[in-house]
Amino acid sequence: MARLAEVPAGAGLASLVEGLLAGVLVPTGPIGEAVGSAADEAAAEASTVAAADAADTVSAEELAELLEIPDTGTLFSTITSPADRTLARASAQLGVDWGEGTGIDRLASLGGQVLSELVAACHRLVSWASWCEGAAAACLARTPEMNRGAAPWGPGGRPECLVTDEERRFTTGGEIACRLGTTRQGACQILDRGEALLQPEFAATEALHRAGLLDAAKTALLVRRLDGVSAGVAKAVQERVLPRASRRTTSQLAKDIDRLLAALDPDGASDRRKRNVARRHVTRPRQAGEGVHEMRLLLPSLDAFLLDATLDAIAASARAAGDERSPAQLRADAVTGMTLRALQGSQYTACRPPFTAPERAGASGGPPAPTSTQLLPDGVPLEGLLAGLSSLVEPAHRWWTPSGATAVFPPPGITVNIDVTVPLEHLLPDGADMTGGPPITTSPTARSAAPATAEVTIGGADIPVPAITARSLAAGGVWRRMVTDPVSGTVLDVGRTHYRPPAALRELVQARDNSCTFPGCAIPASRCDTDHIQAWADGGVTTLSNLTSLCQAHHRLKHTPGWSLTRTDSGDLTWCTPTGARYQRSTDGSITLLAHKIGPRQLSVPAQKVPEHLAAAVDAAVMDRLQHGLDLSAQDTNRCDGPPRVTSRGPQPGQPVGAFEATAYPEALHDLGLTVLLDEIPPF
Repeated sequence: MARLAEVPAGAGLASLVEGLLAGVLVPTGPIGEAVGSAADEAAAEASTVAAADAADTVSAEELAELLEIPDTGTLFSTITSPADRTLARASAQLGVDWGEGTGIDRLASLGGQVLSELVAACHRLVSWASWCEGAAAACLARTPEMNRGAAPWGPGGRPECLVTDEERRFTTGGEIACRLGTTRQGACQILDRGEALLQPEFAATEALHRAGLLDAAKTALLVRRLDGVSAGVAKAVQERVLPRASRRTTSQLAKDIDRLLAALDPDGASDRRKRNVARRHVTRPRQAGEGVHEMRLLLPSLDAFLLDATLDAIAASARAAGDERSPAQLRADAVTGMTLRALQGSQYTACRPPFTAPERAGASGGPPAPTSTQLLPDGVPLEGLLAGLSSLVEPAHRWWTPSGATAVFPPPGITVNIDVTVPLEHLLPDGADMTGGPPITTSPTARSAAPATAEVTIGGADIPVPAITARSLAAGGVWRRMVTDPVSGTVLDVGRTHYRPPAALRELVQARDNSCTFPGCAIPASRCDTDHIQAWADGGVTTLSNLTSLCQAHHRLKHTPGWSLTRTDSGDLTWCTPTGARYQRSTDGSITLLAHKIGPRQLSVPAQKVPEHLAAAVDAAVMDRLQHGLDLSAQDTNRCDGPPRVTSRGPQPGQPVGAFEATAYPEALHDLGLTVLLDEIPPF
């Protein structure tokens, strides 16, 4: 296990991983089926079932048909590319040794700790291979083949170089897309990542990516976010985020980068926002399965947060009214319903009957209805087309959607909370105070040292913004000040008197944790459960130190056998997994993988609960029988004279034959594996 965790990514680690996984693969027959122990057992069973004569055997073709094994030889011969066909045939010479007691089970017998490290080692190999892929793509872009232009000969007989960087990127991206069978956009992302990693300002990111500690997604995120910033800012951001980036999810790393960019380079925030907002779009529908298509939105941050919070509010209102659709389904149906409602209203307005001149003017003084007929580019009258479409969705008809789903609309009076969080010293001038206490004095040095960032929270999402933006948002707003005990008088400990924490205590827990405290989870604390670290049923108390924020999924996981959560004296949380791996979550959200505990103090928790019907089978009689066996074993151990005692398994003198163990064991004891042990213990 230690070698898997310490071997650098590269050929050595690949060889080690290949050696561990080699037992899963066995040579295959001429038609591609595995001929390991599992196939031999299946062949023996198939010959018994399918052959009329016991002496007959089943051919390989019959075995493949019986077990539904694909004929890989015929399948791979249809691959059009000769090189791909050769690779596929070479791979088909080995197959998975499936079945009970075969290579898969032998690998599983290595244990959870080893296999967990094996998964991590493979992930490092993937990251290392991604580095190789990006570097090769960047070098490909520099080859003469990717820099050929169709430029005419210039004065003096020298060819003019008219191949721009964008043209070279376009050509190289197309080359890679064709070779990999992917989109040109995906190929260009590989190229951009590789070219950035060959630049000196990304030396630290390149080293971690090559070591396998940063995967391709995180590396591409760093490259994309730091594109266009100065070398000094890029260096400072990497120095702050890279030490803990390997234990952060991609979304958490993105928040870290954006927060640091807003603090370290506030002058460039406007240009970055303009450049990013200009990329806003809604993709065309893309097939995502039978009957469904996928569309993706890229929106300005605050617009996206407001849309997300609105959909959450609509879904919550519908659920409270008794709608049994899931929140995800309600959010999707709300988008469709609101869009079609807008279409319905606009079509009805355009196609309603014409009014007379006084009616057209209207009491409100609105503009008169258009009198001329508008034509589409192909000459079709627009009003007539809209009139035809309006027959489907006009307000007088029953609501209709192409999918037949019931529409979900915003309820009357829907509201969305928008909060602005900013350090107080950035909003108040020197000497000002909003609490009636002594004047606040902030030196220019301290003011410049503090991070000039704030956060805007809409619904359950937040985004860092420059302090100047927060000042404008906070102007004229109503502020609520949260101060910890003892100034505010908030109760931080109710002991065993209350299971549910008071509202003020719950808000403090959410403000401290910020998000779900499971490693890698970014669900906001406002949408999480407030859970006891030491369970209430086990004597846990309702205090600030014994409470934490967990989303519903990880709340359930915490109570799953094999998982545990504890808090250290410093306030850090320690998660322990069923394999014994321990992850420490610091108060700032960083994740540290701790060393495995070994020795007599290691606590082993069962990884699976015994079902109720199996637990009920171990009654008092079974326990007495097991205790009797322990007593007999102790007596034999203490005997130091003479041979071991011989126990008869038959009836005692005077007992009729067949009176011994006349009652069969319950089926549950067989499932628990206790019958073998019980057979070794005489009942007398």
